[in-house]
Amino acid sequence: MFLLLLACTGVEPVAPEPAPKLAAPDLGSMTARTVKAEKRLADSPAGELLWLSMEAHGGLGNWYAVSPIAFRFDYRPVDPTKKVRDSEQLVDTWSSRATHRVSGNEQLRFGWDGSQAWKIEPEGQVLEINPRFWSMTPAYFVGVPFVFADPGTVLELGPDETVRDQLWNTVKVSYESGVGDAPDDWYVVYLHPETHRVGGLRYVVSYPGFFPDGGHSPEKWMAYNGELQIGDVTVAASHQTFTWGPEGLGDKVTDITVSGLESRKNTLDEAFQVPEGAVVLTGY
Repeated sequence: MFLLLLACTGVEPVAPEPAPKLAAPDLGSMTARTVKAEKRLADSPAGELLWLSMEAHGGLGNWYAVSPIAFRFDYRPVDPTKKVRDSEQLVDTWSSRATHRVSGNEQLRFGWDGSQAWKIEPEGQVLEINPRFWSMTPAYFVGVPFVFADPGTVLELGPDETVRDQLWNTVKVSYESGVGDAPDDWYVVYLHPETHRVGGLRYVVSYPGFFPDGGHSPEKWMAYNGELQIGDVTVAASHQTFTWGPEGLGDKVTDITVSGLESRKNTLDEAFQVPEGAVVLTGY
């Protein structure tokens, strides 16, 4: 009746405004990606073992369902001359986007919008973090083992190893050429043989901004300790990194604390756009 009256009076009906777009994925997309990942991982013993680990940590579908997530990642080297990296971040783990605020100085910000890095430095202040490298790095460590379900990973079942008086199953993860900024990175994930939970991660960094002529950092071993719950998913509450050499585990070099972890599924997509006043960065 209302539309009929408008037609009779010659008044054009006003279309309702579209609902704001959310950053969270829809159920159909999550289901499709989960099914594809399960099928891909089932093709190899290494993939099957990683899938068991994902199930032990709450399930890949549940990991997708909590995105975007917010948390604080406090990275503190043992060596006082090394840089602390402590930021409160909002991360779209589904589409690999992030925005950070430096803890204790929320005006100092940086992020990655999916294709370009940006930063905001108040006058007289300098951001001592590489935004392109660091924007997604904390979330990647927090998201183990789920991040290894991504397409482009190359999985290899490794030998059982004993580290810190515990026997672990291992899976080596490397990447196909052209995947991400640093396809020469590799990881060895350490899984408890009974619970399949992640206990550690051995890795190198090959980011071109740090290694423009190729190569990578010395190996490190990262311990995964404690538990944080986000929905049905369980991740580590703290990490410690150690040097790694021919004799295995060496000295501790970093203490990392993860706190304030929560799902922000109602986050608008625009939250991950480059903010007004930011400097867009080029190169590595």
